[in-house]
Amino acid sequence: MNREIITELHYDGTVVMAANLSFIREGDAELPGKDDGLRVSERLVTACCYDFVATAQEHQRKLRLDSSLQLTALIISPGKPRAMAPLTSTWGDGAETEPPYARRPHHLQPAHTVLSPAAADEEGRSSADELCTDLMSQFGL
Repeated sequence: MNREIITELHYDGTVVMAANLSFIREGDAELPGKDDGLRVSERLVTACCYDFVATAQEHQRKLRLDSSLQLTALIISPGKPRAMAPLTSTWGDGAETEPPYARRPHHLQPAHTVLSPAAADEEGRSSADELCTDLMSQFGL
């Protein structure tokens, strides 16, 4: 999706994933101003949560870890705190817009879930859904 994404896999089972959720530069488009709200796509947050959980789950299996993993997801704004504007699609695959009832928080609380060592793929999907729901509900969605 033309985003900057960095993933780190550590020998102790730690997985770190960072993704730029805020902006794609298209052609001659201007960069957002320092006081503009950061746009956060619900579709992209969902994809990042699924990728993060799947990567952590496969890394856990590869290392044959026998303890549960605590997964934490967080959305932050770089530099000083700025309002974050959620973008969502009413019909799932249409254009994303900011709902008129959405909150524009400057800070979000981290979302947490646990993944057991013998978790099936269905439990991984459930964990990803939980992370995404916890993050996006802070926008009033």
